[in-house]
Amino acid sequence: MDKPRSDTPTDAYREHAAYTVASVAADDEVMGQEAALKACHVELKAEQRNLEDLDEDVQAKRAIFARKDKECDAVVRKFELRLLGLVNKKTSDPLYKRYFADGLRAVTEAEPRHVEPKLVHDLLASMSEDLAKPGIGPIVKELQPELVAALAAVQTAETNLVASEATRDRGKKQNVPEIKVRWIDEYVKLHAALRGQFPRDAARVESYFYAFAKSPSKAAAKPGEAPPAPAPPVAGPGAAEKKPA
Repeated sequence: MDKPRSDTPTDAYREHAAYTVASVAADDEVMGQEAALKACHVELKAEQRNLEDLDEDVQAKRAIFARKDKECDAVVRKFELRLLGLVNKKTSDPLYKRYFADGLRAVTEAEPRHVEPKLVHDLLASMSEDLAKPGIGPIVKELQPELVAALAAVQTAETNLVASEATRDRGKKQNVPEIKVRWIDEYVKLHAALRGQFPRDAARVESYFYAFAKSPSKAAAKPGEAPPAPAPPVAGPGAAEKKPA
């Protein structure tokens, strides 16, 4: 019999299970033997749909993080603009360099999930040190609370994004592969049971299943050979089946 390979997509497992389960259940002589495979099929389908929801949740959390990052950038720009006014727009001024040694963009366009939050945290530390100083002190007193809140919102959004990604990735790396292993076991067991019931009618046994498509790498021509001819369509649900000889 033909079994899925390591690169077989989850959709193919579902298509084959749906076909085989229905085919066996429709035959009065073997109906009921499909129960274990059907259970795996239902479980795999539920997990795949759950992963689709988790992918959407990750996308939503990513959008929230991006929005909070932009809001934090806006506060940093506001502070930088006030600082420029204080130093007469001289970016070479030591006070400006204290906060933006490599310029504004080095902060607002830094890697947003890890690098920029650290840079903003360092900027806030400098603010705290300058809180009582003339000139810069009033600007810090006005904008530091706003920047603290903006950074906290970024960090909360990033924490939520990490948690959502971890849940999604665990499903992809652990849950789905584990179900697929049990799916293959039940698929093979069902095939073996049918072979035992119809030992002299291999064609009938195979009629409950249909082949998995070959991967492109295995179908490729060897060096010096002509490319293989296109394979005929694989029989599947709704396709006409070849009658047993």
